[in-house]
Amino acid sequence: MSNARKYNRDSDLESRLRLALQLTPLSGHRKLSGVSATDVLSKVPLFSQLASADLQRVVDVARDRAYPKNSVILFEDDPGDALYVVAKGQVKVVLIGEDGREVILSVLGEGEFFGEMALIDDEPRSAHVIAMEDSTLYVLRREDFQGILEHAPGIGLALLRELSRRQLEILGRLLRGERVPTIRLPSAL
Repeated sequence: MSNARKYNRDSDLESRLRLALQLTPLSGHRKLSGVSATDVLSKVPLFSQLASADLQRVVDVARDRAYPKNSVILFEDDPGDALYVVAKGQVKVVLIGEDGREVILSVLGEGEFFGEMALIDDEPRSAHVIAMEDSTLYVLRREDFQGILEHAPGIGLALLRELSRRQLEILGRLLRGERVPTIRLPSAL
């Protein structure tokens, strides 16, 4: 099966879910060998300024999932409902062009995250995310994040700072004349 066909956003949801389950075995809730969730998440900008009790709230609700090399983590247009933190491995965020070729928007490694928009809006995913190597990610669901916000409002400010930083990065690329792929941005920006 070609990559263009494998990541086809026009396929029916049932087929896409079946493919995702086939390519993505879940690891359950486990600790990574030699690295605790606290160690990984405390280095992520969204969580690095949290008090230890608030960080522990995040650790308590985050779930780890393993993704083999080349497995699809997220499909473009899937419902967005979680933030993902790369604990181990490397992933790429891509769009599929009309010609079926991947356009790589970014490559993310350990300690980096994606899906932050899903924490604040109900919009679909704006790109595919694919494991470039065997990877383990921590997943924080929107409902859990919103529950944490009640006890740790600083995490909301950290999220706004990160969204602002990423928007400025895109603006800087545009001003330098770099080609920036079109993706969904928050309507409030």
